[in-house]
Amino acid sequence: MVVNESSLVVSWGPGDESATKYDVSVCGQDIFKEIMAEPGDFIQCKLEDLKPNTEYKIQIVAIRDRIKSDPVFVNARTKISRPANCKALYETKTSVTVKWDHPNGDRDGYILQTVPKGKTIAVPTNPVNKDETSYTMGDLEPGTEYNVSL
Repeated sequence: MVVNESSLVVSWGPGDESATKYDVSVCGQDIFKEIMAEPGDFIQCKLEDLKPNTEYKIQIVAIRDRIKSDPVFVNARTKISRPANCKALYETKTSVTVKWDHPNGDRDGYILQTVPKGKTIAVPTNPVNKDETSYTMGDLEPGTEYNVSL
């Protein structure tokens, strides 16, 4: 399954030798796809316009000559959205304040990592509360460039 913030790609196959189409729906949503298939095909269905960090129950039914199989259910969760407009606001010799906009959807919090440029070891940081939109990182080495990820 391929998953991002607003879509899921459900795939299976090869399909049932007798099925000529599949109905794919998202339970509790107005999302429905009809997939035509040749016997033995590998099947893919992209479900779009979904909410970030949301659990979905997907129903798949095989069909041939208007006869439907029992449904198969698959649960999948979309990814969490990324914070937007992340930028450094205030800098001193040993600290920097980073600010961002909240992403869409729910989240438990943020993890802010700081790595001196050219190194692979992150400077320890604390988790950031889910309601915060800025964080000041202190105890940085003067004159050192850092890569920051949120």
